[in-house]
Amino acid sequence: MRNSCMLGMSIIFLLVTSQFLMTHVKIDAMNRSEDTYFFTQRVTLKNRGSENYLLSDIDKRVLSTGLFVNDSWQTVSIQPANLTYPIERFDVDMDGNGVALLRVPDSVPTQASITITVSFRISLRSREAPSLDYDRSGKLREIDPRLIKEYCGSVGVWKYDEWKYIGVIARRVQGNETNVLKVVESLIGWTGANILTAGSSESLDPLPLYPNETFSYENFLKGEKGRGDCDDKANFLIALCRSLGVPAYLQIGFVHGSWFGGKKEFWNGRLIYDQKELGGHGWAAVFVPPWGWLPVDMTLGYSSSRPRDAVEKAAVYTYPTFLYQIIKSGDYVYDWTVLKRRLSDAGLSIYVEESIRKQIVEKREPIWENGWLSRIAIFLIAIGTVTAVAVQWKRKLRRSVKHRSV
Repeated sequence: MRNSCMLGMSIIFLLVTSQFLMTHVKIDAMNRSEDTYFFTQRVTLKNRGSENYLLSDIDKRVLSTGLFVNDSWQTVSIQPANLTYPIERFDVDMDGNGVALLRVPDSVPTQASITITVSFRISLRSREAPSLDYDRSGKLREIDPRLIKEYCGSVGVWKYDEWKYIGVIARRVQGNETNVLKVVESLIGWTGANILTAGSSESLDPLPLYPNETFSYENFLKGEKGRGDCDDKANFLIALCRSLGVPAYLQIGFVHGSWFGGKKEFWNGRLIYDQKELGGHGWAAVFVPPWGWLPVDMTLGYSSSRPRDAVEKAAVYTYPTFLYQIIKSGDYVYDWTVLKRRLSDAGLSIYVEESIRKQIVEKREPIWENGWLSRIAIFLIAIGTVTAVAVQWKRKLRRSVKHRSV
């Protein structure tokens, strides 16, 4: 009797286990999606002047290689074998971004050039937009004061204390609201409605803008709309958020897709960008409790009919997007201005080629990721196990009967 019960329980256990595996194993495997990409950048600096050009420390800093950001969504490693010049040392900028300083020549002869090539391997993990709900959102007073101190300063690109009208706009939009999610959504809606995205015919200069250039005091007085690119709109939103004590900073990276890229010339040919299947992109990171840092994409995600789409449909959720740098307090707009002036004064030109490709891995699909094969395999394993138990039970039964007859 005990053997019969054990056999029955074994069969039930195996059937239940096989059913659980058939319905859950594949789902678990799909949740761990990760793709590998290779990003290559080639920068050529040409001396168009009549004299040899000595590279200053600032020039060498310009020719250094940013190391991308390593976080929970992407793992990036530089490929030393593809470097045209060896790495002299590693450093970080004021915002904590990694930099590889290369051992480049000290000078560039007249009408000659130097070319720097670097390649990165990037493992990118899939991301899902959070489920946002006003009822779950924290209040302004609940934001950690340490975050406010670090990410709400009137510094770098976002000197809202100098541009008083930005704070006036923020307070008007906020009203008496203290729900952080509602406040941020209102600021997103105002920014999207009042700052138009610059079209390709208007993007004649890659220089990023300060918030008071994207939407000027004159725009404010006359009720006119401002205009700017992705990072320009993001920076204005960041200034609005910071003026209200909502932590925010800028993220800069690349978006991959066959429809991105192209060749563009700026500054009378002194700066040329040639990008293949990728485009530079900038978006805000805004702290909203309890979700933490949320991406706010004012161009690739924003929708006038639903401002929350700037978060839920941000490029980091809808396209392969690679985070290159974060800007918390540095003034990268000033750095670009210096670069433009230096190229013109020194008779230099820079040609930047950037491309990205996805690693194609031909792999056999694990049996547990194939629905029908997994069911057949688990069913056969279950049948084999049940048969083995039954045979063992039958043998024990025969020995028991034989023993009794003796």
